Parts: sequence; structure tokens; C-alpha cells
Amino acid sequence: MTSLDYQELRLMRARTPDQPPGGNLEKAADVEDLMVPSKAADEIARAQQSLQKNKPDAALDHLKKAAVIYPKYSKTYNNMGLIYRELGRMQEAETAFLKAIEINPRNATAQRNLGCVYLVSNRPERAIGPLGEAGRLDHADAAAGELYGFGDSISLSLITTRRSDSGCK
Repeated sequence: MTSLDYQELRLMRARTPDQPPGGNLEKAADVEDLMVPSKAADEIARAQQSLQKNKPDAALDHLKKAAVIYPKYSKTYNNMGLIYRELGRMQEAETAFLKAIEINPRNATAQRNLGCVYLVSNRPERAIGPLGEAGRLDHADAAAGELYGFGDSISLSLITTRRSDSGCK
């Protein structure tokens, strides 16, 4: 079970039931994934099924249940943030991504997603920190790497001019 990224949220609606509930098959499970109790993993799987049926509110309900069962799994909050962002509920998305980062500051995907929320909310100055951290944590993260690849510091002008190319919707 791995974290969803924004494109994965759209693709998971077409995923077959035998695929894991979190995302990319090629990514190995990390320690955080291995700690998730089966009841929480079941709720995450139900959330995925709800998204496949285009029922984001039901998916959020399942993710909230998963968070109650196991509140130390940052990817649950990241996934909630993705759904909130897709629904245009940016304040709730920001809160969910911040919670994911509070639980696991090394979650590069949540860092990138938080930066994207700031970009689409027209707060590019706030995006610098999370996008830079995402790039430092995971140079393989293509969306953050696109911005981060120009050096160790991300300039506000670079983020502002490349906002539409950054993978943020």
C-alpha cells in the first residue's frame, strides 16, 4: 500500500479489485505502510471503491474511519487532502496535508500536495517551503523535481511562472 498522488486519484477509479488500495504497484511498501492495522486498511480499500464509483464523500467517510482506527498513518490524511482538493475544498485539503506532514514530515507526497494547494489558492509564497522540502525528500518526485531541479532554492518567480506546469490542478 503506497500513497496516492494527484494523478493516481483519477486513475484509481479504473483500478481492478486485486490491486492494492494505495497506489502504484511498482513502489515497495515503506515502514509506515507496514504498521497499518487491517481494519484501517479495509477502510482505505473501501474509500478506493467509493472513488471508483465516483462517490468522494463516501470515500472521505471511509478515510475518516481509517484515521480513527489508526491516526498515525500520514497517507490517510494525504489521501483525504487529495479528495478535498479535487472537490475544491482547499482549506480542508490544506488541513489534511498539514496533518499528514505533522505525522510524517518525510512524506514528500504530502509536502508536494500542500505546495500545490498553496499554488492553486494563489499563495505561491507559501508553496516555496513544502515544494522545496518535497524535492529534497524525493528527487524522484517528478512534480516537485520539475520545480526543485533548478537548484537547492526555489524562487517565488519560478513557482509563479511554472505554476501551470507543476502538476498542480
